[in-house]
Amino acid sequence: MESKIMDYSRYKYFAVLLLLINSCTQLSNKSNDFENLKYELHDEFEIELKNDIKRVFILTEEHCNSCNRNFAKLIENYINDKESILIINAKGTQVDISNFLKTEVENKNLYINRNIKMKSDLFNSTKVFFLKDNNLDTIINITANQIEQQFNYILAH
Repeated sequence: MESKIMDYSRYKYFAVLLLLINSCTQLSNKSNDFENLKYELHDEFEIELKNDIKRVFILTEEHCNSCNRNFAKLIENYINDKESILIINAKGTQVDISNFLKTEVENKNLYINRNIKMKSDLFNSTKVFFLKDNNLDTIINITANQIEQQFNYILAH
């Protein structure tokens, strides 16, 4: 009986060890993702990602057009938010970007690229990056089947 208990204990410790290794790997990946985002923002827009930035919004005209139009309306609320960066990667043919164009010059947190295709895939779909303590906390790729939950999450954070 004692040997079975001993075997179970070994499995239990092994499982805990695997969980620890997995969580460290995930933290490392998030750190790499943050460094990649930081590099790409600088490379594409010459943006220095500062500690006070909590959100990076990317608006495109790719995939779900109604999602992008609704996302554009949502992020208009963040045009003057000093804790957010807005990247508009759209021509304005499928999404109304006129409010962004009006305020582009006076806003240091708003970047508009009307050439559409960018070097980095990070900026070629509509999404939000949430940052916390100089790390990438959450990435939300805007999709039609989860848009309501995604918008609720964005508004709550």
